[in-house]
Amino acid sequence: MATDTVVQTALLLPEILDLIFRHVHGTYCSHKDLATCGLVNRFWYQESMPNLWRDLTTSNCTLPSLFHNIGPARRQFYANFIERADLTLAGISTAAETDEALHGLAFPRLTVLKIWVPNPGYDDPPHVPSIQNHRIVALEIDPHYEMCYPEFFGVLEEEWEVILEQIPNVFPDLERFEFKDCSLVEQRVLERFAGRLPRLEVLDYSLVRSEYGQSACPYTLKWKPRP
Repeated sequence: MATDTVVQTALLLPEILDLIFRHVHGTYCSHKDLATCGLVNRFWYQESMPNLWRDLTTSNCTLPSLFHNIGPARRQFYANFIERADLTLAGISTAAETDEALHGLAFPRLTVLKIWVPNPGYDDPPHVPSIQNHRIVALEIDPHYEMCYPEFFGVLEEEWEVILEQIPNVFPDLERFEFKDCSLVEQRVLERFAGRLPRLEVLDYSLVRSEYGQSACPYTLKWKPRP
């Protein structure tokens, strides 16, 4: 009985629970397990939520889809915990719905974001969802690309121009930007993009091409990172 009491007391200490939840977060199916931990009692819920929401990149959910299913009154509670997250590029036809899910939210800890880019489609111009009050300094963009013959680029040059024109407006303080897969982007578009980000230190365009059939990184940008 005494042992049970000691264990119960230990499991009510924030320091102990934080160690447990951090360990759970690093395991397979961690989001499901952490969500289960949050159902034990109110205290466990309060302690597990920061770990559950800290890194959403392994949850297979994007920010708009997550917050769309949460009542507006509770959204800010969860937004306060997020440090890393994913976002899917929207089309103009769904822009209002996507932006509504994030409207009015502050993300005080969000510093790293990955944007997934499916095939935008000629009849639905790409739209970068609006995120306000964030601290994002690192952005990765992962376009749809298939290494087949002939190669398939899900995002065309003119669509990249639209996307890269919007990003500095939404994420003006970027220090690092990286293309995660093969992309067709004109040199002038990249140079204009980099020139609009005064804090940019790293621009990884090693997978960028200027036209079909070229090897990656076919040119050197005039843009130079700050020393």
